[in-house]
Amino acid sequence: MTRRFILCLGASKSGTTWFYSFLKTQASVYPGLRKEFGILDKIFELPSVVTTPPSIRIDSELSRKLALRQAQLEKMSLSLENYVDYFDDLIGAGGFSMDVSPRYLQISTGDLEQVVSAFNARNIETIIVVLLRDPVERLISFGKMVQRDRFIRKKLLIQNYHSLIEIVTRLLQSREFAHDYVSAVRNVGAVQGGAQKLIIPFENAVTPDGYACLAASLKLEAINGFEKKIIHAARADESWNDIDVDALRRLLSDQYEGCLEYFEKTGIAPQWRFL
Repeated sequence: MTRRFILCLGASKSGTTWFYSFLKTQASVYPGLRKEFGILDKIFELPSVVTTPPSIRIDSELSRKLALRQAQLEKMSLSLENYVDYFDDLIGAGGFSMDVSPRYLQISTGDLEQVVSAFNARNIETIIVVLLRDPVERLISFGKMVQRDRFIRKKLLIQNYHSLIEIVTRLLQSREFAHDYVSAVRNVGAVQGGAQKLIIPFENAVTPDGYACLAASLKLEAINGFEKKIIHAARADESWNDIDVDALRRLLSDQYEGCLEYFEKTGIAPQWRFL
């Protein structure tokens, strides 16, 4: 039976949780410790996002389980070999596992090729997936997440009184949080070594045809109606009223133009709201 590893690079707030939930519906899946392992950013020294950890009683059973999990993650982060060892043991004789970590989006071609080579050496096929949401919508959605996360607010020196547009502006100026789609598309597209590569607009993936195509490309079962599944419902507020969307669209024009150039070559018409 074929052994496969799916590496989803993101982008953040672009449907990675939906994608992970889809993968977990499959009978041949071995999901491992978590959705986002966050290991390759440590191995390859990438800038990363640290979010607020849950508040847990130190003497609880859950805290002991989390301590064991953390020990495993720290072992994996020591080397690429340890990282691959974990999934090699997990997958066993057949099936697939995955690491769906949006923080990996800016990983270089060379680093990705190291990952592919390491899995190839274990007779595990690698599939690299990139989900890209409309750049304006993604950035605003990420800004709203920052409003709720005190760790990221602290890193960006953001106070509770800062507006969403002020947060979005700071995100654009931050290397850790301003995702460069064009570089990601170029880096993944250049990967050699036999890896399958899927770069998909998220809005397309959640249409009936797009979802069926995604499932077929991954050789997985399409669950009826899953493309309509909502993982994180949008919060009803008027925060968008404070944002000059046209100005934001102009600031992100290079992202739209660069992605359009790629998608035109692959025959994909992104269903992005602000295209």
